[in-house]
Formats: sequence, C-alpha cells, structure tokens
Amino acid sequence: MSSEPETERKKGGWKRHYWALPVGLLVALTVGELFMVYTAVDDPGFAVEKNYYKKAVHWDSHMEQTAENQRLGWKLALETRPGKAGHVEVLVRIRDERGRPVRGANVRVETFFNARASHVLTADLSDAGDGSYQSALPMRHRGLWEFHFTATHGRARFTDVVRRDVDPNGGA
Repeated sequence: MSSEPETERKKGGWKRHYWALPVGLLVALTVGELFMVYTAVDDPGFAVEKNYYKKAVHWDSHMEQTAENQRLGWKLALETRPGKAGHVEVLVRIRDERGRPVRGANVRVETFFNARASHVLTADLSDAGDGSYQSALPMRHRGLWEFHFTATHGRARFTDVVRRDVDPNGGA
C-alpha cells in the first residue's frame, strides 16, 4: 500500500508544480527587461533629446528664430584644428549680410560627437578680433560632430547648427 501513493504522487507530480512554468517565464522576462534597461542607461551612444517636450511646445519660437536668422542675414564659418593635449581649437567667423565682421558678439557653442550624443560640451567663445571667436574644447573622438551656436549682439540673436567631421589628431 505504501507504494501506491508513491506511484500516484510520481505520476501527477508535475501537476502540483504547474506554477513553475509561468513563474519561470516571468522571471526570465524581468531579467531580460532589467538587462535591456541597464544596457540602454550604460550605453554611451544612447541619448535623449534635451528638453524635447519643451521644444515641441515652443515650436513657434523656433520658427521665429529661424525667421530672425534669415532677417539678420549673418553667416557663420567654422574652422577646427588640432590643439594641445587632446583639445581641438574651434574658430568661428561671423559676417553680416554685407560680408562685414560682426564684432563684439557673445558666442556660445554646444557640441557633441554624433556617436556619443549624451555627452555635450559647452563653451563661451572668446573674441579673437575681426568678427572671429575661438575656444579649445576637449574633443577626443574622430568623426562627425554637431555644433549648435548662439551669437548675441545687442538685441540681435543669431543661431546656427553645423555638422562637421573633426579629427583631433590631424585636422578636420
């Protein structure tokens, strides 16, 4: 008699552990999701657009700035060259609609390496005279960089975005 209950228990044993399959699947799903979150957060190439919602809400302001840029007629020319100790010299020349230098402006740049967009470098460029502005930035990666410039002169505000291949070791 003692062998009969033992045999029945062995035959239907898996039925008593029916919960193991869904629990195992839930654990595997959770571990997979946590791994993906960790990978996304730890990935230096992962970036989220800064103030995305605010930019969307203020789209009209962006369009007004684009119209202001056209009205001003300013042109921005960017030059990059290798600098000291892993830095890149960034030189910007700003000219008005007649080709004259825009002197005395406050120029700010935000730049990032396209493959590492979460790491943004910012700098206020110094006036180098004759409508030129410069700064040295720690740009260590060779490849495509995106530069966002803002130049203010009195009440005038000019913005421009330039994408450029940069080689910190040998020119751009």
